[in-house]
Amino acid sequence: MAGVPLRERNRLLVAAGHAPVVRVRPLEDPHLASARNVLEQILRGHRRST
Repeated sequence: MAGVPLRERNRLLVAAGHAPVVRVRPLEDPHLASARNVLEQILRGHRRST
């Protein structure tokens, strides 16, 4: 399945009766808090430099 986006790969696996390989989480998920914080810092830095 090389070249198939992960969401589409998951959809195909589930349609075939298999478990999804990658768990998709919304950015607001508590498990992604550190990633969200990093993204916010990057965006703040870009706003300051423009």
